[in-house]
Amino acid sequence: MPFSRLDRDPVAQLRVSGRPVVVLFKGGVVSALDAAAIERSRDVGTAGAFDRRVGGRTLEFEALGGGCFRDRQTGSTWDITGRSLAGELAGTTLRPNRARPAVLVCAGRVPPRGAHRRPAREMTPARRRRAFQA
Repeated sequence: MPFSRLDRDPVAQLRVSGRPVVVLFKGGVVSALDAAAIERSRDVGTAGAFDRRVGGRTLEFEALGGGCFRDRQTGSTWDITGRSLAGELAGTTLRPNRARPAVLVCAGRVPPRGAHRRPAREMTPARRRRAFQA
């Protein structure tokens, strides 16, 4: 899911391997890669992907603004971390959807030409499992 799309519509509801997933986006996070000083960096935002199923129900979400979201089934309010703050499901946490490294790389923004990059280490299957364990 491209961040440019999420910047326009901060909620994306889709299916991943047959599972209902929601991607929630919040602006206000700057890139550490696009400028020499962080205060001159752009706002690239942050996102979280979660399983939409809670207690046998599949929830549908809408953005409220300010990094808050509401599910249409119960009216509960949620934050960007997938935690319900108020309403019928207050205190409930959505199960994170683990993305493959390629998905994470494609979702982010690429640093501008000339930005310093450290050579990437090969992502072996064992290193990938360690990196994405809960």
